[in-house]
Amino acid sequence: MHALTRPSRRMSGWNPGRAGALVLAAVLTLSGCTSGGDDGGGDGGSERHSGPDAGTTSEASEAPPAVVEEDGFHRANTLPDPLAERVVTVPTQDGTGSAKLQIVSLDSDGEHVRLIGAWLQPSEGEGLASNALTSSAESVGLRPWVRLVDQESNTLLEPLQHDGGSGNFDPSAPADVSEAGPAPDTVHKTQCVCSALATSVPGDPSSGPTELFYLDFPAPSGDQVDILAGEHLEPLADVPVSQGEEFTYDTELTRIANSSSISQEFPWDYGAGATISRTLPLTSTAETVGGSFVEKDQEITRVNLPADVLFEFDSDELTGEAQDILDDSAAQLEEDAAGKTVTIEGHTDDEGEDDYNQDLSERRAAAVEEEMAQRLDGSDITLETEGFGESRPAVPNRDSQDRAIESNQEKNRRVSFSFESVEDVDASVDAGRELPDIPDMENASNATSEALAEGVMTGRGEGDDAEIQIAVTAFERTDDGIRLEAQVRTASGSYEADALSVLQPAAGDQHFGPNPYAGQSEQPSAADFSILDEEAQTLLSPTTASTTDCLCAQGSPLGTDLAGEPITLWAHYPDTELSGDEVVLRIADTAQLRLPVPEAAEG
Repeated sequence: MHALTRPSRRMSGWNPGRAGALVLAAVLTLSGCTSGGDDGGGDGGSERHSGPDAGTTSEASEAPPAVVEEDGFHRANTLPDPLAERVVTVPTQDGTGSAKLQIVSLDSDGEHVRLIGAWLQPSEGEGLASNALTSSAESVGLRPWVRLVDQESNTLLEPLQHDGGSGNFDPSAPADVSEAGPAPDTVHKTQCVCSALATSVPGDPSSGPTELFYLDFPAPSGDQVDILAGEHLEPLADVPVSQGEEFTYDTELTRIANSSSISQEFPWDYGAGATISRTLPLTSTAETVGGSFVEKDQEITRVNLPADVLFEFDSDELTGEAQDILDDSAAQLEEDAAGKTVTIEGHTDDEGEDDYNQDLSERRAAAVEEEMAQRLDGSDITLETEGFGESRPAVPNRDSQDRAIESNQEKNRRVSFSFESVEDVDASVDAGRELPDIPDMENASNATSEALAEGVMTGRGEGDDAEIQIAVTAFERTDDGIRLEAQVRTASGSYEADALSVLQPAAGDQHFGPNPYAGQSEQPSAADFSILDEEAQTLLSPTTASTTDCLCAQGSPLGTDLAGEPITLWAHYPDTELSGDEVVLRIADTAQLRLPVPEAAEG
């Protein structure tokens, strides 16, 4: 079998914390933190890592089992060498806390894959609890929210999930998994087939056991993946996936907190208790300043036109303005979709009744098909129609607190031309929109030495007067796209509680735009970091996986607080040619900053 072995001794009393009814008493507990944890069952003994690398650890194999200091962090020397690691730092009111994240196993049984992570405490300075892995601990029930990027299939793999509710699942039940579409809200994060997180650090990490956590996933198609560990950390790239290499854990020196209250046994088989699998295609989006936008994944290219320009409100009658837009669209399709079947899709936002939206979307698709059939008569393009109502939004209709994001709802009201993906698609259809003007950032008084560009912005919401300093420290081409990294801190240099909160938040008021991913809408995210190519009149958005994920920072370890020490926001964009010598970074509708165009990736 390919799993963690059953612990064979009684565990001591570490408590992973409780978040309402979602976080239940840990069954397998870590020691040395807050009191009150339940004991697991069993008698003495310990297990070690097995498989081809069994016995290979960061300490000499003859060293006695112990928690040792290694590169400034405490670690059980019975653990294998990590596949990937990263030091995690988070500003605090008293300074900076740190921990080291290590991936110690990523193994497949052919159908599912299990990730084992180690969370190491520093030998000096303030440590971090493992709930630093999520920026929305309350909303995800203190679960690690980790995802895998399968570059070979260009998909994002969410953790396997269950339908037990309240975070419970039965780890003794064999996996009985059905593929599901994207989840409509953040509740599914509480239902991962995974262990729990800690809310505090051990009292003495030099002698206490090393904290481990696990998640199960559908098996990727490739032999390596990128790991999105948490909601704000940059990806761990090219982590290898083993096949059939069992991982067992030393119950003397390591502990895993089980998130299920149903069984006192650790899940034996990969995927045990899982009922839901979500594998989401990664989608690149390029938008014209005029309002049309192109979505593209490995299978489908979708050219989207705004319904608000094509139709009057609540109508399927085309406007006079629509005629020129459809002329341009027909010419584009003749170039990009020659010889293909093009599906004309109708889409709405989520306001109103489902049945009404479905009917309206079908009628609008049919109206556009009638006009396009005339324009494409004699071409080798086959037209079909389909209405999706509100079921397939291009962007989230609402933030994480269920407030409408009006600009996104407007974007979701659209008619799309969908066809088999091609390499290059012209995104230049002018749908008559104008990009709203936003101010340039103010000059920063305290410069960041490594910044490519830097400025200060102020939010626009009522009571939102905090000055936020943004330093772009990386804007570069990689093997598979464009990477941006920005350091975000208070311009004052001091810790400011609720610096990003507003008195009466509404869409567009927040510094970084409304956040659809994190527990609070005001938490910073790079989802609204768009790149404006002024010469080409196009906007580039971060790569997404449906409306539930972006390849970008989705939250902050500080929530709505901000400190003088920076946090990092990052975003990954599709590989796109950019014009001229500079582009404009637009942060929501708040402020903008000019950046030099990145050079080609080395090699």
